[in-house]
Amino acid sequence: VGDVRGGIGVNLPYAAVAAALRKNLLGMIALAVLLLVLFVLTLYFLIWRLMKDLSRLNQDLAALNETKGRLLGMAAHDLRTPLAGVVGLADMLREEPLGPEQRRCVDGILESSERMLSLITDLLDAAKINRGRLDLELQDVDVADLLSKAVESNASIAKKKGIALEKKIAEDAGRMKLDPKRILQVLDNLVGNA
Repeated sequence: VGDVRGGIGVNLPYAAVAAALRKNLLGMIALAVLLLVLFVLTLYFLIWRLMKDLSRLNQDLAALNETKGRLLGMAAHDLRTPLAGVVGLADMLREEPLGPEQRRCVDGILESSERMLSLITDLLDAAKINRGRLDLELQDVDVADLLSKAVESNASIAKKKGIALEKKIAEDAGRMKLDPKRILQVLDNLVGNA
């Protein structure tokens, strides 16, 4: 601010201008800090709200999962009982003198019923696994005998699917501590899904 030649000159006191600028600058900084605080508080509230909603949804999901497990367990149990009766009746019928065609039909009924019973058992196991309650029945098992049993029980299924099912068991396979029922289920599922 100073003398301007050939025009209008304005003399302003420098100290007054500097004070006005400082005052406005401090006001703008205070406004920026206030806006930043409001933004952070709004963001915190939104995150808190989302976390609360997420927690509620997780609780609802856990309750639905528990209901699904109970329903699955009840349905599988209710299906297993009459199916076990069909297996028992087919076993009794198999002991009767039958012609070749009748025996083939009874064997088919028995095989299908046992497979369905195995599937239902798998459903019950899945329900137990979801609830964290699957128990293993560990036994000392001859591996060669167990694998031979698995091949024999799956031979007809493999044949129908056109799968060559062979067993090659090492001579030193020996014995292992395992749950034979679960191992047979796994092997049945492998052949059944092939």
